[in-house]
Amino acid sequence: VKDFLNYSVKSMDINKDLKPDILDDIANPKQIQEKSFDIVTCFEVLEHIPFDKSVEAVQNMSKIARKYVLISVPDMRYFASFKFSVFGTLPVSLAKLITTKRFRRKNKTFGKDHFWEIGIKTDGVYYTAKYVKNNLFAGMNPVEDFRCFLTPWHHYYVIKV
Repeated sequence: VKDFLNYSVKSMDINKDLKPDILDDIANPKQIQEKSFDIVTCFEVLEHIPFDKSVEAVQNMSKIARKYVLISVPDMRYFASFKFSVFGTLPVSLAKLITTKRFRRKNKTFGKDHFWEIGIKTDGVYYTAKYVKNNLFAGMNPVEDFRCFLTPWHHYYVIKV
């Protein structure tokens, strides 16, 4: 257990070499009870397992969490971003992130490390943002679903349990 900003933080992984606090598989956890943690986070991990296992992992995260599940996955759709700053008596900053249609091919050859990403077509499935939201979070309703202006290659979801 690590203390971070007065919070107790535990890590979990299937790779013992990473020295996690809990050695377990989130797609099929055996050591963690339901409602064990206030918040469960999973950033840039789910794409490393097949999509059907990712769905199971998200369902398990929602069982383990008492309050929220925070998730990010790669978003390979192109984007355009604009930021304007106006200085006077009060600084004003306007920022806008616009997702555009892809200009590169939708088919991407994946290696052993990635199985799927938003905006990529693999194994006959086109992982659109809508497809991922509707299938990865089946039966759940993310309260937040966004791309951040500063890291638009990630797609973030907040699920309230």
